[in-house]
Amino acid sequence: MSFLRAPENIRSLVTGFGFDEHAWNVVTEAASSATAPPAPPHAIQRLIMGDDRLAAVQAAGRRNIAEDRVATIHAVFTKR
Repeated sequence: MSFLRAPENIRSLVTGFGFDEHAWNVVTEAASSATAPPAPPHAIQRLIMGDDRLAAVQAAGRRNIAEDRVATIHAVFTKR
């Protein structure tokens, strides 16, 4: 079961609760692991998950981005 909301729905909710939008930047591609360098051998992700599990998590993240199921947004709002 998923309780995630679409970015535009979140944007509407935040402004509806009395916040003014100052910035809204979709940075999904820039923040994706597809464009990031590989984690170094001592990275916490590798130490906790191991290489195989980390690779699976990264592949799932790339698939979710490709299928437009997740997005990364940098946003700035202030309370009115």
